[in-house]
Amino acid sequence: MIPFLKRKIPAETVGRSLLYIADWKHPPTAERIKASLGMIGDEEIDRVKYQTEIIFLTAFTIDYVVTMTLGEGPTTQAILRAYYDAFEERGKENLLWADIFRVLKSRSIEYSMAVRNPHPEYGVPYAVGRAFSEICGAPLSARVMLAGSAHFASTFRMVSKVLNSYKVV
Repeated sequence: MIPFLKRKIPAETVGRSLLYIADWKHPPTAERIKASLGMIGDEEIDRVKYQTEIIFLTAFTIDYVVTMTLGEGPTTQAILRAYYDAFEERGKENLLWADIFRVLKSRSIEYSMAVRNPHPEYGVPYAVGRAFSEICGAPLSARVMLAGSAHFASTFRMVSKVLNSYKVV
């Protein structure tokens, strides 16, 4: 889209709307989680832990994409502040969201290490998929690694599309 034709949208609105991408009850997100589960097939893995980890991976990826797409600066800070404020507000209404928000900081460290150390041939998605499979308790599972990598890549594309569709003000 031509930049001057993009619709202007406040950073706070963008940040709050990005939370829907991490919301497992939001129909498109629920479908992505279901598709991800289909990728691992009959893999011996704790399905609840896997689904929870998909939410952590999604939440981290949103932050990562905002920063990578817009760079460090006031717009990025405003979007992420609104995103995490919305996360925290959900946590006040729902204990599961509160637990996710609490654990997200430690998960972000693990995934941040993965994006800072991409695989020399396969890049960041592979490194993130590998970290995902280790966290899920299946470090040698190619299916779980591929599912995590694919989820990271699809979330990356989705968030990039949102950010590139508007002029954030």
